[in-house]
Amino acid sequence: MARSASGATPTPGASSAGTSDGWAGLAAKLDGITGVATAPPKNLVTVYLSDGALLGNGNLGVVVGDTGTTTQKFWFANKNHFGMMYHTKYLEYRTSQLSIAQLTVSSPDPVPAGVDPAAVYRAEQRIRDSRSVTTVQLGGARATVTGWTADSDDTLVVEVALPEGAPETRIDLTLGALTPSPGYQLHYPTASGVSGGAPWIARTGHPTTEPPWYSTQAVALRRERGAAFDAVSSTPGDASTAPTATGRVVLRGGQSVRVAAALRGDARPTADGPSAPALAARAAEAASAAGRRIDALAAEHAAWWRAYWLRSWVDLGDPVLEQYYYGALHLMGAAAREGELPPGLWGSWVVTDVPNWQGRDFLNYNYQAPFYGLPAANRADALRSYAISVLDELPYQRNTTAAAGYQGIAYQRTLMPLHHGLPAPAAVPVAPTTNQAFVDQKSNGSFAIIPVIWYWEYTQDDRFLKRYLYPAMRGLEDFWQDYLTFDGTHWNVEHSSAHEGSDDLNPDLDLGFIRKLYTTLIAASERLGADLPLNARREEVLAKLAPAPVGVYQGTEVYLIAEAVRGSTDISVTFEPGNQPINLEGLVHPGENVSLGVGAEADRQRVLDSLRLQAGWGQGNAYAKVFVIAARAGWDGADLIEKFKARTAQLWRPSNLTPYCTVGGIEVAGPLEALNSLLMTSEGGTVRLFPSWPRDRDASFTDLRAKGAFLVSAELSGGRITSAEVRAERGGLCRVAGLPGGTKEFRTQPGGRYRLV
Repeated sequence: MARSASGATPTPGASSAGTSDGWAGLAAKLDGITGVATAPPKNLVTVYLSDGALLGNGNLGVVVGDTGTTTQKFWFANKNHFGMMYHTKYLEYRTSQLSIAQLTVSSPDPVPAGVDPAAVYRAEQRIRDSRSVTTVQLGGARATVTGWTADSDDTLVVEVALPEGAPETRIDLTLGALTPSPGYQLHYPTASGVSGGAPWIARTGHPTTEPPWYSTQAVALRRERGAAFDAVSSTPGDASTAPTATGRVVLRGGQSVRVAAALRGDARPTADGPSAPALAARAAEAASAAGRRIDALAAEHAAWWRAYWLRSWVDLGDPVLEQYYYGALHLMGAAAREGELPPGLWGSWVVTDVPNWQGRDFLNYNYQAPFYGLPAANRADALRSYAISVLDELPYQRNTTAAAGYQGIAYQRTLMPLHHGLPAPAAVPVAPTTNQAFVDQKSNGSFAIIPVIWYWEYTQDDRFLKRYLYPAMRGLEDFWQDYLTFDGTHWNVEHSSAHEGSDDLNPDLDLGFIRKLYTTLIAASERLGADLPLNARREEVLAKLAPAPVGVYQGTEVYLIAEAVRGSTDISVTFEPGNQPINLEGLVHPGENVSLGVGAEADRQRVLDSLRLQAGWGQGNAYAKVFVIAARAGWDGADLIEKFKARTAQLWRPSNLTPYCTVGGIEVAGPLEALNSLLMTSEGGTVRLFPSWPRDRDASFTDLRAKGAFLVSAELSGGRITSAEVRAERGGLCRVAGLPGGTKEFRTQPGGRYRLV
């Protein structure tokens, strides 16, 4: 077969998805990465992300755990942004995610004398096929309770199994309202009942007029294959007693029962939705249908997770790193899926009526951070879920911007996905006077669009670019073109904020994200052949945009959060030792203007000096940021790995394989990109293999995704790269650095496979 000029050898055939090669080894690895709790996790009902096992299908979220050792609970929530909450700070109702109900598995039978339920209890989160498996004392039996969420339906399947020799045991599966907790809102109407033999519970969110939001959710239970419960009952509840609905089964030793708990809901800005009983009837029908096909749902569930894991995988030679890596991928596989609404701060796992910050989408990093590692991990499709909030909001944010007197689109700091599927509002005229304070961080919109840009960069989906991404970028460009001020030398960003609520000049965030936006606009314009005359103006803005702000700290040049903060240029204000590295987000990541091999070497060294003197590795908001920035900048890989392992150990929750983070829940998946970037980067048109991975640590990866829609596999063994392969989805020029013998550049064909080592 002919060889390319660079020496790369093309070989035929290559699919765009991960293959089944290596599944046995990968499955064994995943089986060894299991969340374990030998006592009920302490932080189950919380305003943050729960310590319980986390199950989900991208919409339905279920938290598994209990505060006792003789029952097992499942908390239901979903991303339909169900309900409202009374905000005690602002004394008003605001849209929020609320928990819907809980399912309790228990037994009315007594625990035998001499049996210690605490010694029996063991809860596992198994990530290979996303199941919770708990051993718990139910009456006289040491039962196993297994739970998993279906992937094509909002249904939780629960199986209760008794071991051989166990006594006959009554098992109650009870749907109930939330356990009372601080902020518990009894005035959210909750009802229960039995429909056609299916116990159900329904909850209605509190409607208001600012903003209008009406929502009702219902959960119903049915046994598999349509079998009837041995007994059913319900309690309607009143002002002091929460309603419940129970299905009872009686099991003997060696027997098991599977139950489908189906969720159905409705949320809309009008009051014409279905009633709670009507939704309960739908949920009962859905539970009956699911109960008749549990085997098919189980096979589908196993197949979905197998395909998910096979998209890419890594061998890092370190159980701590691999627990984090695969635990974070499991978290995001359960939280974010194409076609579903995007996750807020706590994903779909809200177990209280008063989640902190209402579970909203914060556009000044919390919303973006969970997705940082997904495109390189070959799970870029999840970014289409992320994009929903950003793209749905375009006409609404345009109107807010126009009301403030500016052209184009700038985004507010936080969103809820309330406008999905609704007609766009009528455009409002641009106000004759400007209000610079209409939003503090002018960077929000340009920050929010970056993961949408990544979707195109990593997949080369030009239809998505033309229909969605390019028009959105044009709206952001129109705002900056109107908002930027020119001082005769530079285009400047005035009256924006580095941190929330400030009034600063040229924040790093704004400048870096403008550079990313305009650079992408030029590339997209050339790809589409659209607006080509505008590229000269875009180039002019890039050439004259104010440089990233620089100052001197302890005799060393460092990057600042802004040129001036509330009018002050004092280094004690503009550089923040111990704080999160917002001074480097626009510059390095996610702005992607400086990194190994991209930008001037002096700029990269200044980034490293800034990280060293800032020393913000342990700051609360920094976890999702600082390790990625350091990896992209070429921080010593061995030192970075140890820093990451130490910080992760401080936050680690062995019960569900996630680090603990009070400031933003699922953003703890962000450092996935730090590990990806140690293994491979693809900035500036060059794929770099193991750019900062320590040469004394063997490692390999299969089907990591590079920009340009290339799937890359490589192995480092004994200090050298022993294999490397590229598969091209779309074709085009590919350039790979770090290979034995140097960089190789070669043309690829769609579907082509190229072995480089």
